Amino acid sequence: MPTKSFIPAKDVDFHGWQGNFVIKVDLFKVNWDWSDTVIAEWTLLTNTPGKKKKYWDVVWPVIFAGNFKPSQDHDKTRARKDYEFGDRKNKEDTSLRLFITRNIRNNVLVTDLEKEEMGLLVPDDILTAPTGVDGLKIANILSGKVRDAAKTVQLSEIQINGQKSRAKPEDVKDIQIFIAITESSVKTAPDVEAFAYDGVTKGGLYKRTFLLAQEGKRAWYYARFMYKGKLAKYGQPSGIWSEIII
Repeated sequence: MPTKSFIPAKDVDFHGWQGNFVIKVDLFKVNWDWSDTVIAEWTLLTNTPGKKKKYWDVVWPVIFAGNFKPSQDHDKTRARKDYEFGDRKNKEDTSLRLFITRNIRNNVLVTDLEKEEMGLLVPDDILTAPTGVDGLKIANILSGKVRDAAKTVQLSEIQINGQKSRAKPEDVKDIQIFIAITESSVKTAPDVEAFAYDGVTKGGLYKRTFLLAQEGKRAWYYARFMYKGKLAKYGQPSGIWSEIII
């Protein structure tokens, strides 16, 4: 029986999957005893301008917005191929699949629970696609932006699949917000472990009041779904947005 790929085929699902994967790896990697070589490979994969994830994050929003040229669709296809598969013949290259094979799949320090949270389920030692609530809801992509800002106050607007929505999907209990604070000069989002749970949205909005001592610093945000049910289930994290505290 053929194995279903653990990486979703549709681009919109892939975008949500890879975003969650990177956030969870950044959260768990402190326990994985990475060498300098692996750290450098992860940086190339996820945090090198113009390459791999960073390139995908530039081209995908253009396609998702729906108003794009054939050349931009070609860029998207090329970006995904490079990010997901890479050049297997080049030992200096990497990709999502190459990195997982080299550094996660057989790393004894990576637990099955961590693999599940990263979207790598392992029944019978075979990586498969997410199923159940998490698999069904992966297409619901959250995004956010600071809509209004006043003295020590920021009001963020949360969108679902690019649309302003004051109503949560019926099976969603809350849209949770996580925040990190850095100096204003910081232009790259901090690692996920720097973020802390801050609260939940109301009517598709999130109002945050900061301390006077935080004026001039930068607030970073991301959002995620928390689904209804006896056991806590969470959706894919949103992209990260930020704004200077005035």
